[in-house]
Amino acid sequence: MSRNKNGAANPRARTASKQVLFFGEDDHDAKAIKLLFLGLRESQSNVKAKVLRQPISLVKGLDSAKQRRRVEMVTATVRALNTQLPVLATVFHEDADKCEPAHIPIEKEILALYSGLPGTVIAAIPAWELESWWFLFPTATGSVRSSWRDPDQHVGKEVGKITNAKEALKLCVRPNGVRRGPRFPEYEEADSERIAEKIVSMGLVRQPAGKSDSWTSFVKQVDDLQ
Repeated sequence: MSRNKNGAANPRARTASKQVLFFGEDDHDAKAIKLLFLGLRESQSNVKAKVLRQPISLVKGLDSAKQRRRVEMVTATVRALNTQLPVLATVFHEDADKCEPAHIPIEKEILALYSGLPGTVIAAIPAWELESWWFLFPTATGSVRSSWRDPDQHVGKEVGKITNAKEALKLCVRPNGVRRGPRFPEYEEADSERIAEKIVSMGLVRQPAGKSDSWTSFVKQVDDLQ
């Protein structure tokens, strides 16, 4: 039986019948996507969620030879883990770096390249960047730091059309009249995990305040998972 660091039995480890693996552009992104996934699948408590830092899974813009090598390494890793505990799904996060509908061809590419994996492949492809999704949940995002304002400038709008979403979010959480400086904690990529936690804990994961085709696609893929 698996036990936690205090020696107590770990219920999730004891009852887990399958696992879901997460790859991302970096560790912060992958952990945030994992939390969003678990928030959307809250009734599925018997799944072990695991973030993998290596191998690198990104495939956008690579030549075919480098793509093939990466896919081979990821496939070998996932298949090895599948022998330990069946893989229900593998979730790949990769920013589109362009506005919607730029996420669509990248989703298709990932689903095709990794089609040989055990379980289901899910592509989480925010357009422009993961930060565009945080505009969908301004109340949760603004609550992460007491000095931030809610980034509600895009409520009811298509956030997938925001260019350079990361820089836009930095500006939008800054209260009017506050200048950038050491006394004001700007948004950083490391805040993504805390934002995702807030979205889930505040019960907002299915209540976006705006529109995003890339977010809708991710949610549909998660909901379609059997």
